[in-house]
Amino acid sequence: MVQQLRQYVVKPGQMEPFLEVFRQLRPIRARHGFRVVGSWTAPAENEFVWIVEHDGDFAAAEEAYYGDPARNAIKPAPGEFLDTVTLRMIEPVS
Repeated sequence: MVQQLRQYVVKPGQMEPFLEVFRQLRPIRARHGFRVVGSWTAPAENEFVWIVEHDGDFAAAEEAYYGDPARNAIKPAPGEFLDTVTLRMIEPVS
């Protein structure tokens, strides 16, 4: 299982509209084999943080996800709400 930590700084005043779009994206990610482990907001920092995992080839699944017509039909695009994006592949500690 491969997990990725995704940290976003959301543009001021855009958290609620971003969360609406995020909720639309979750089932599309699921169709490509992704599971959302959890998602959180840090309101004081205007941050949205989530962990997504995949059992197979993460990169190939992500490429298919980003090419999915259903994802590309969502407007406004999720990136329009974001100031910065930080992505990290993470591993559990035993």
